[in-house]
Amino acid sequence: MELIISKLVGGFERGRLSRRQLIEGLTLLVASSAATQAPAAAPTSGLRATGVDHVSVQVADVDRSVEFYSRVFNMKSAGMDKLNRIARVGNEGIVVSFHPAPGRPGVVDHFCLKIADFNREKAQADLERQGIEVHRNIFQGFHVKDPDGVNVQMA
Repeated sequence: MELIISKLVGGFERGRLSRRQLIEGLTLLVASSAATQAPAAAPTSGLRATGVDHVSVQVADVDRSVEFYSRVFNMKSAGMDKLNRIARVGNEGIVVSFHPAPGRPGVVDHFCLKIADFNREKAQADLERQGIEVHRNIFQGFHVKDPDGVNVQMA
């Protein structure tokens, strides 16, 4: 929109548009912009995402993936769940977790959203009030499925 406004004003300043044409052009621009913008939807949830906590990837070899991301992207160890073979690497707010899935390597298993003042019980009640089923398991934690079946974990 800024580019169009700039072109209209530039045309007026160079004498290619009259004041009336400039005003008509700006009026049409504002009217068309207002018509295409959907009204803001009222919040239906008490959950407010503030960032991405991590992304989880299924891999054929956890140690190989950790070594690759550490070497290539200079990511440091961010913890290991030895029982479930889940390894995490990261830097400056970026975390990638890996867990073994020999039959499905390379699949992004889920992503986790940081939720402001996250409280599992309140989140579960809020989601269930909206008719959204909450799931819990060791690999995707506390999560829901989006309309396309993507696992969205919350923390």
